[in-house]
Amino acid sequence: MQPPESWSIITRDLWLLPEQESRVLWLALEHAHRSRAVSMRQHFILAGHLHISNRFWQDFCVPAVVMATIEELCREGRLSRQRATRIEEHLLHYVDWQGSWRGDPPGEERSTIHPPDVRHFAETGSI
Repeated sequence: MQPPESWSIITRDLWLLPEQESRVLWLALEHAHRSRAVSMRQHFILAGHLHISNRFWQDFCVPAVVMATIEELCREGRLSRQRATRIEEHLLHYVDWQGSWRGDPPGEERSTIHPPDVRHFAETGSI
């Protein structure tokens, strides 16, 4: 399955993820079975049929959710530890000291819909 346009927009234009890494990450999401990865995949597919809203960006693409999803893909065996770390390191270059994507509007209210493990990861940096 081809990645939805929303995936290309986010990974190419906002995360500046190299094409190969974007493709590998999508394949991992596409074949994942765990809930967080499946949820992220479904949200990207749905966003591909709509436009990418601020709500989508703020709730499902925040750095903590993305990093927790990558870790889940690694634990599931869909990404190697080396590949996961390389992608995470790349993405962390675009995260500010508050855990937001660089360039997000200051003072934006952070979403609280995330499960406790994602909130814990966002606050402590560990799983």
